Amino acid sequence: MIVGIAVHYLIPWTYDLKPVVWLKELYVTEATRGMWSAMRLLNSFANTL
Repeated sequence: MIVGIAVHYLIPWTYDLKPVVWLKELYVTEATRGMWSAMRLLNSFANTL
């Protein structure tokens, strides 16, 4: 079941050559708000980096 989307970009940072994650949009369906679904969504893509 899709509960939301997180639109993000990996941008190379020239100072220390480590990528930076830029979160552009975060949307969670109304039915799943208040159930930590946004935090779970952010954690899921952060763990894939």
